[in-house]
Amino acid sequence: MPPVHANLIEFLAKMIGVTGRVGLAVALTVSLIAILRGRNVEALTSIDESTYGIIVAVGIFGACLVAVDFMIALWNAVKYSFVHFVIPHWADKKERRQNRETALKNLKTTDEDIIITLRYLKARKRKRFLAPAPGFDYSLRRLVQFRLIEIDDPNYPPGAREIHYSVPDYVWDEIEPVAPEDLSSAKGIVPSSLIDNDLQDYL
Repeated sequence: MPPVHANLIEFLAKMIGVTGRVGLAVALTVSLIAILRGRNVEALTSIDESTYGIIVAVGIFGACLVAVDFMIALWNAVKYSFVHFVIPHWADKKERRQNRETALKNLKTTDEDIIITLRYLKARKRKRFLAPAPGFDYSLRRLVQFRLIEIDDPNYPPGAREIHYSVPDYVWDEIEPVAPEDLSSAKGIVPSSLIDNDLQDYL
């Protein structure tokens, strides 16, 4: 494990720019001179007071450069985090809340064919399933628009004919499962792409 001071120097090097690095080098150099002068190193104790005062002033100026550059870098890091993480997270959370409210509202007011389709999926335990893309199936497109199912395949190519969907937890929990033998009324309602092969003849 590298020493703490090495980690600190590495962190500072990443945070500050060229100006700050130059200021840091100057400040460290002047600090070293002050320490050695305090220990009565002959080559440094012979420096007259006025010259030494100028050296100290240069060291203070270097430290100020580091402080200013560090604050700018810190502000940029905070701004970057806010723009790329905080705002997207907040927007995603808001969108999910709105989707949930919309889905539960639509679940109470939507057409019976939508409900039958969802109850079929619940009965067959198909919370996530592969089916035609929304552009190829009107019923699935409506389910997506009503926020009752979600596209669970965000990287699918634009021209894909089949994609994965999933039923959100808040919708899944509201649906009452129905046994397959009670779904005779589903013929012609549930999209044929969702009907299991073993039920095709029955439905």
